[in-house]
Amino acid sequence: MTEVPVIDVSGFLAGTDRARAPKAFDAAAPRIGFLQIVGHGVPRAPIAAAYDAMLRLHALHAAEQRPSLGAGHLARGVHP
Repeated sequence: MTEVPVIDVSGFLAGTDRARAPKAFDAAAPRIGFLQIVGHGVPRAPIAAAYDAMLRLHALHAAEQRPSLGAGHLARGVHP
């Protein structure tokens, strides 16, 4: 199994290293298709809340999920 690439963007955001994160992203995205971003400064609480909402949504039966269907948009809603 391929490891998920972890890209630290703290230097990019601080302006101290504007090249490393874009190069790492450019190398990782085509190879595996997804990656983990760290050093972004987003607090853990809203990230945890988003995961909790996702788990609650996907725990619902299909009929209850229907109002949340993505309406054809690949990056929104539930996709059966």
